[in-house]
Amino acid sequence: MVTPTRAQTVPGITKGRPGRPRKHKPSPQSGVPKVVSERGDELGRRCREIRREGKGREAANLTACQKALALSVWDAIRASQQPDGITTVAGLEKIVGVSQGGLSKMARKQEKTGKTAPAIKSGRPSLVEKEDVEALKTQMRGILKAGRKIKNGTGLRYLARKMGKGQTWCSSFRRKHFKRFAVRWKPLLTADNIKKRLARSKKRQALYATGYKPVYDKVANKGVVEIHCDEKWFFRGSAKAIWSDPDDPPQFRHSGRVAKHQREKLMVLAVVSNVEGRAKVSLIFCEKEVAAKRNSKNRPKGTIELKDRSVTAAFTIEMLKETVYPKVEAMFPEPEIVVHHQTDNARPHVAKTTVKFKTDYAAGGKIISMPDQQAPRCPESNVHDLTVFNWMQEFVDAKDVVTRDELRAAVKEAWDALPEEVILNGFRHLPAVHDGIVEQQGGNRAVGGT
Repeated sequence: MVTPTRAQTVPGITKGRPGRPRKHKPSPQSGVPKVVSERGDELGRRCREIRREGKGREAANLTACQKALALSVWDAIRASQQPDGITTVAGLEKIVGVSQGGLSKMARKQEKTGKTAPAIKSGRPSLVEKEDVEALKTQMRGILKAGRKIKNGTGLRYLARKMGKGQTWCSSFRRKHFKRFAVRWKPLLTADNIKKRLARSKKRQALYATGYKPVYDKVANKGVVEIHCDEKWFFRGSAKAIWSDPDDPPQFRHSGRVAKHQREKLMVLAVVSNVEGRAKVSLIFCEKEVAAKRNSKNRPKGTIELKDRSVTAAFTIEMLKETVYPKVEAMFPEPEIVVHHQTDNARPHVAKTTVKFKTDYAAGGKIISMPDQQAPRCPESNVHDLTVFNWMQEFVDAKDVVTRDELRAAVKEAWDALPEEVILNGFRHLPAVHDGIVEQQGGNRAVGGT
């Protein structure tokens, strides 16, 4: 008696492949109607055209149109809307020459990028439904507007997640229907700022109407001297471009700082007056000497270096007491002269200790604070921001400076070369500035009076 083998007795095991059960596949049922639509007929016809054209034997040889067509046929088969003549995925594989794995890879790539290539060349009816461009534009416009308030909210990754598309599609659609612009800064004026600007300018107009003339009288050696005091950061300008032969090596200059956000900067305190011949009162560098705490390749331990000094209330009082006020009194020794001192609304200038020092000093001297101080958010009423610092910054930018010492020398040279007419023109222009602020009802022309 012949004993049957395991492959012969166990159902689902084929002869010659012992131990590997095969999944049961039901036999095709007869009499089931095939679902064929007009779209399926067109898909089948176009897919067979690929075969006749002799293209598409490999996925790499398929054009973008043929890839989209193959994916459309594949989706139709999976949805039981079988194209005419193509009933299974195997039939599609024979026609286009791409395996089912290759079709799956193409589908995942299309889903990731969101880019749908046209399935039919020009002149033939398209199989890809047209998207509502206006609806997509409206959706992207809302996402871009809301994304401005979020970090990286206008980036492609955020946009693709919100649109439900791929980054490539979002990039192409955004570039086609939207434009990129740089944000421009403008003064932000609150209702309180506008109110104070208008009140200060009206007060200054009334002061001018009473005969207030901040101009020194040379003949009588009397009058009102107006001095403005303010600080500014001077940055190292960009290096000049030079022309050279293409074969010449690049030009380098050594600097302790090379990063863009670490470029050299220097703060100075400048004092100017409205008196011709004595307009430039004083220029003070806000620095302090500091000894190096450890050795480095650039300087040994104990080397004295100049570092930036923070402008605090204590520093402001020290500069006024030791440098500014003695220099002003030495320049204007006449007892008939009254000196009005104006500063902006920086915290060190309006601190309680600073205000107390100015009040105590005015009681025993000739320098008093301006009857109407500078209004908040009103740099145009300060001669420094109006003319002086702009002229000096352009002078420094024209210099090829790299190190801190070169920047310091450039700022000093700019102060020495500053024409007095630039300072005096700023003082002469102040009445027109206050008239304009009153005309704009406390607003600013730069922002349309708001």
